[in-house]
Amino acid sequence: MSKINLHYFDIYGDGECIRTILTYFDIPFNDHRISVEEWKNLKSQGFSEFDLLPALDIDGLRLVDTESICNYIARKYEFYPKNFIDTYLVDSICEYRKFILGSFTEILIGDDLPGWERFIHEKMPYFLRKFEARLEKNNGGFTYFVDVSITMADFMIFDIIYNFCLRPGKIEKFGNIVDINAPKCKTLCERIINSSDRFREYLKNRPYRKF
Repeated sequence: MSKINLHYFDIYGDGECIRTILTYFDIPFNDHRISVEEWKNLKSQGFSEFDLLPALDIDGLRLVDTESICNYIARKYEFYPKNFIDTYLVDSICEYRKFILGSFTEILIGDDLPGWERFIHEKMPYFLRKFEARLEKNNGGFTYFVDVSITMADFMIFDIIYNFCLRPGKIEKFGNIVDINAPKCKTLCERIINSSDRFREYLKNRPYRKF
């Protein structure tokens, strides 16, 4: 079987959710972290379809777009729902995540740390309450977002809540925002971390990045 290669910048950004899923399920991959200068050269050579990153080499293909890549992995490794209702529940969470990320793209591009903190304080509570309300619709919020097993939706929400608010360096400033607005989502994040020693070690040892 050919090696899986993830191509993305040396930040968390849109690539970290893919790293999270591959690591959690112990799917071996090469984490190719691309500099801005390297990307300019690769882009001029037509490296990826639509000139997009992240890109993932898998099964003889080069996939692009975070949600599409995660969807492919979830279907291939069978943690994607089988019925239409659960599929909607997963897909709607993924689309909402994309909407949220799109709302602060300029902050990331501009490396605007003060703007980032304003976003977390002013906008994130609203999004967290929406996550919490959806989670509570499934088993009172005591399992996962869909049914009783982990799906792509859980990783998508984990990616936002943990990396924005709960990781070291962020929890000190923003952890209380999650405690107040989405306590069950916080417990879900803890459940995901504690369910895999390998994933917990990855989070502990990965390099720190602002975004």
